[in-house]
Amino acid sequence: MDVSVSEKKLFQFGEPVALDHVLMTPSDVEEPPTRMYAAAGDFWRKWCPPGLSESPVLGLKISPLIETTADSVVGNRLAAIEKQMKALQEKLNEETQGRQNIQRKVNALENENVTLKRKVEGLENENVTLKRKGEGLEKRVKGLENENEGRRAREEGRGAREEGALEKKLKKTKAAFKQLKRGCNGGLQAMEETLNE
Repeated sequence: MDVSVSEKKLFQFGEPVALDHVLMTPSDVEEPPTRMYAAAGDFWRKWCPPGLSESPVLGLKISPLIETTADSVVGNRLAAIEKQMKALQEKLNEETQGRQNIQRKVNALENENVTLKRKVEGLENENVTLKRKGEGLEKRVKGLENENEGRRAREEGRGAREEGALEKKLKKTKAAFKQLKRGCNGGLQAMEETLNE
């Protein structure tokens, strides 16, 4: 084991720092060197990120106890990160599922909207057809009314003509009756005169 590490320097904030106050000298090191490793581990944990088991400056191997502690810290952090990532993934899955459900609802509404739009277009076409039929029926009714009016006018004209003819015939009949009556009266008078003679 290299125990001359106390002579090396560690750069802290750009300035060299002696490790004599951190590491013990070889004469003070006991077997196994627990205190030295503990002091180095305390210093290492204070100034270096957790999880590193070897100093790039000192080349110092930390004891298995310190390595275990560092690995435990890293493991705990990794476990926490993994747990957080898992929670985030679950949340992302839930949000994705929610977005998919919303998208399905949007698609269903869009399809329903398309269906309703087609129904409206069909009703509009049917309305146009009915309107055309109504216009045709209206024209037909108007034509029938005109035809009926013409027929009424013709009937009225014919009735007037027939009435005039009947009146003329009646006048002629009356005149003939008067003549006949006068003739009869004249004949009776002549017969009476003849009888009186």
